[in-house]
Amino acid sequence: MNKRERVIVGAVKVNKPFVYHNASYECAAWWQDEEAQLGAHPLYLQRQYHSPNNLELVADIKGKVVSDYFPGLWGGVAISNKPYVPRHVGEETCIRKRIEIDDAVRSTGSSPGNDLDVFFKPDWWVVVKNEATNELAKTYRRLPEFWAEYANLNKENFVPSRDGHSFSSEQEWKLGMVGYFGERLSKWARRLQLISRHEGYRGMNGERSIISHEMYHDNVKWANEVQIANYEGKCLV
Repeated sequence: MNKRERVIVGAVKVNKPFVYHNASYECAAWWQDEEAQLGAHPLYLQRQYHSPNNLELVADIKGKVVSDYFPGLWGGVAISNKPYVPRHVGEETCIRKRIEIDDAVRSTGSSPGNDLDVFFKPDWWVVVKNEATNELAKTYRRLPEFWAEYANLNKENFVPSRDGHSFSSEQEWKLGMVGYFGERLSKWARRLQLISRHEGYRGMNGERSIISHEMYHDNVKWANEVQIANYEGKCLV
């Protein structure tokens, strides 16, 4: 899956409207408030646009503008001598809400009726499992490199780099990199544990299911309102 591909792998259901404050405009003073609309909305699997380009889940939630502020400004100061009147109230919009993958796995099959219900089709879990397996191995291979750089620091023979880093700042940076890779190891290992555990709840790993087939389908039937893609071996990493 490249950075521009998106596939519908689940759904979210808004049971309690929330307002998203959208301040992502070229002018820092501009904004609009968007209210999420009740009902089921598609959940997409895609790659992050920034490094390290890992997989992420993003829900496209229909919304409506409830307030906005887009006045003409000069140096950050409104130039009109009249009070600003909102221009876009009532217009439809799309709220893109990031859903943590681990949270989506935990929520799938749970009793519905929360403020926001989440369904991540279990057929697609293998895609994030493959990524977690690959990233875990990659991180483990790189950790010794950064551990060695940290462990081999010696204050007695330390030579500052050309940018003038002191021994303490160099030590802090290298220790930070060790910590970063440690956190990554924990992230991927825990994700694999989580998915394996929830596969067990559903009997996907060959063991007896803890959750009955009927209960599961009753809990997720609301997601049928969204046309979720079937997993056909695509998007493997």
